Amino acid sequence: MPTFRCATIGLFLLGGMALAQVAGVTWPERWTLFGTVPFETPAPAPEQLRAVPASLRLGNAEWEGREVRFAEDGLNLAAEFGGHRRGDTAYLFGILHAERAAEVLVGAGADWWMAWWVNGEPVYDTLEQGNGPAGVSRESHVFTVRLKPGANVLVARVSGGREGFRLLAGLPAAERVQTLFREQQEQARSKQIRELLARTDERLRGDDRAGARQALAQLFELGEVPEPAALALRLFHLDLLERDRLYDEACAGAVRLLETDLPPWAAPVLLARLGRMRHAQGKRAEATAAYRSLLALPAAHPRTVEQAKARLAELER
Repeated sequence: MPTFRCATIGLFLLGGMALAQVAGVTWPERWTLFGTVPFETPAPAPEQLRAVPASLRLGNAEWEGREVRFAEDGLNLAAEFGGHRRGDTAYLFGILHAERAAEVLVGAGADWWMAWWVNGEPVYDTLEQGNGPAGVSRESHVFTVRLKPGANVLVARVSGGREGFRLLAGLPAAERVQTLFREQQEQARSKQIRELLARTDERLRGDDRAGARQALAQLFELGEVPEPAALALRLFHLDLLERDRLYDEACAGAVRLLETDLPPWAAPVLLARLGRMRHAQGKRAEATAAYRSLLALPAAHPRTVEQAKARLAELER
């Protein structure tokens, strides 16, 4: 069984928005590495993730573990394995010690996919979307883990992308914890908003208006909606008004939005919708003005431009 050398580091207890330093938590400097494993291989069973094994058996294959050490908060897995192919997968097991039970923040980024478990329980993964476009850093993704007193088995699965195969992970710097915690809460709330919007749309398409109203009620209970979810919500509201043919109210809302500070993609979308609704009302002059304004925008999508030109030609016949 490999031995582990650990550095004592201060972590932070999460209680509401209040953060208090937790002493006596140790983050592993050395890990046990297994791989490479084929990407499609099922993950280890929970009981395999509750202790650091000497070998890891998955399906009919078995991998011997070897000890590795992070360098500058990360590990270049391509270098460890002498190269890589897209989808090559590795598992890393480490021991994180806590003097008492606590919830703490962990930051991680991977090239390209990753998943994390603590004491056999899944805590975070990017297996669907990958790391994201902002680059790989120790703050690419921040998530909360719940620790028990004593030794906690921390497991990371990392799968390589086209250009690299590496993992950066560790504990946020003390001065970053509160900011990262607030960002984490906002991201979670934005995700909840998107899910409620999708549920509302699904209910409406299924003609389940009671379900749609319930989803919207949950959405409004979240209070002030952060951008960009707020814009998505307003656009969705306009869509509902247009479906119910409440064109005047929907057009008024679109005009109000056009007077605000919008991302470049949003104005063409709104003008296309405004032209379509005015056309449906028989207000040809206002529809024509909306389409001409759209065609004057440099950021309009080519397909949106083609549709606007076709509808403008129809109006001018």
